[in-house]
Amino acid sequence: MNKWFKYSIIVALLAVAAWFSYGTATDFFFPIDSRIEPYVSSNFSKISSIDPSDPDTTGYAEIADAIGDSRVVFLGEQDHGDASTFLAKTKLIKYLHQKLDFDVLIFESDFFALNYILENDTVKNGKYTGYQDNIYPVWSHCPEIEDLFNYLDANVQKEGGMIVSGVDPRHIMPVSEAYLSRFILPYLAESELVNNPDSLALFEDYLEKLLSSEYDSAFKNKDHQWYFNVLDRVEANLPDSLFAKQELKNLRSGIRNSLSNSANIRDIQMSNNLMWLLKYRFTNKKVIFWGANYHIFRGFENLGEIYKGGSSLDTTNMGTVASDLLGDDLYILGFTSFEGITGWVYSPKNVIQKPSPNHIEFLIEKKGAQYGFVDFRHGGDGHGMGDVLFWSNFLGHQPRLSKWGEMFDGIFFIKTISPCIEDSKKQVHAD
Repeated sequence: MNKWFKYSIIVALLAVAAWFSYGTATDFFFPIDSRIEPYVSSNFSKISSIDPSDPDTTGYAEIADAIGDSRVVFLGEQDHGDASTFLAKTKLIKYLHQKLDFDVLIFESDFFALNYILENDTVKNGKYTGYQDNIYPVWSHCPEIEDLFNYLDANVQKEGGMIVSGVDPRHIMPVSEAYLSRFILPYLAESELVNNPDSLALFEDYLEKLLSSEYDSAFKNKDHQWYFNVLDRVEANLPDSLFAKQELKNLRSGIRNSLSNSANIRDIQMSNNLMWLLKYRFTNKKVIFWGANYHIFRGFENLGEIYKGGSSLDTTNMGTVASDLLGDDLYILGFTSFEGITGWVYSPKNVIQKPSPNHIEFLIEKKGAQYGFVDFRHGGDGHGMGDVLFWSNFLGHQPRLSKWGEMFDGIFFIKTISPCIEDSKKQVHAD
């Protein structure tokens, strides 16, 4: 075979490979479902602004209408470095508080720390004492959340003012470090399993190691069963409504999460903590949850159906568990974008890859709006989007094909994402 012919074959193959780049290949092998574009066109609502200080709320009424009578709303984010999303969520939270009487804001943050603050009535002089310092720094150290904090502080003692809480079983914030042991140990002292000073000191040392070495191998390699037995015995004698009993469950899950290679235990406990709060602390209140898209969508099994053999050991998430319990009382709003830069506070920033033409973000961007909303639950003559497969960058700005119309009830679109601008005066406590 003539060498020039061989070279031409090689060049042709390389050209074909280049043509089947990510965008072209996915378009070719996974073309956009013909039902998606007309659905987006018929159910798209333009949003005027994501600036919390801008009085123009065009488009937010459509989100409120879609939420309807749902008691719980989950607000997501593609990445914890999406500062533009923090602004949008702040504006939406203010709107939902003022128009639909949502008055509890629960963060994907330390359950014990934020609820210990509430249990001990540390609302003084018109402010929650220390609640900002016990929300994870990916949010609390980002200047784009200051509008939210100012709003919460201004409304905390007013009738119908907002309450801040958390659901995460990780014990990593200042109030947990300062008060967890002194809160737990008196309950343990009443247990027949911990009936002498040496045993109490042993358990106190165990808690300190959990707080300081959550995911370290030295903690993972300990024998944990005796400690679990203590927690089980103490918990059995407490009423379900008591904060201490829920914290013992939460503590057990926090320990098990630190020993696990998946997020299952953490997400299940976040849902468990949420349900406890809804039942015993916020009985007649409407609640907003602030967390990541990855934690809030329902139908986690849909990912497994398509991405079989993936490296993740996760098999469920908070949204899947909570949705089974709450049904239509839960509205899940995902956030997505078209372009921009992301990056956690105090971390490197990354350029977001623009979606290819078979992504829903591409179709929304074609509408020409900077911001928008698409309701998946009620559109299509009341039937919603249904189980249509389509591509989206919902999770970590990475492309995934799934039945997103079943997994989210709606999406808030932001064309261009900006990252947090670090505040050098603040010090990182945890991620």
